[in-house]
Amino acid sequence: MPRVICELPHASDEISGVKFHLLDDGRRISDEIDDEQAQRFASINGYLLDEEGEETPPPPPPPEPKAPKLTRAQQKAADKKAAEDKAAAEAAKKAEEEAAQKAADEEAARIAAAGQQTGNGDSTEPKDTTDNDGDKDANDNGNADNTNGGETEVF
Repeated sequence: MPRVICELPHASDEISGVKFHLLDDGRRISDEIDDEQAQRFASINGYLLDEEGEETPPPPPPPEPKAPKLTRAQQKAADKKAAEDKAAAEAAKKAEEEAAQKAADEEAARIAAAGQQTGNGDSTEPKDTTDNDGDKDANDNGNADNTNGGETEVF
């Protein structure tokens, strides 16, 4: 069965009930048609009989089905759920940040408490270097006054 090539620009995918497919060069080729239809098309300027046996490209894939349109109630419910999901995500993020801050604060307090207990000099309070267990003079061998038994002390 013959086919017809249409060389007219902007030709439709269907002409007079016959389907046409786009060729690589921009022309269109018909599905196989009977001889009478082929002769009728060939009599029109811009249509040729397919004498070379052009390969018909596969028909284009059908368009993907569109998502069904939602009713107002469905859209409202979907919007509400999206808002709830967003709020839940924000609340989870805030809780995570607060937990991290609390853990950091507790760790800082633990380190500060450990430094004060060991007396390793990490304390910010100045140490009293003059206190020797309440004695006025550490070198007096138990005498509370500043005398050393009349002896002169050499430093």
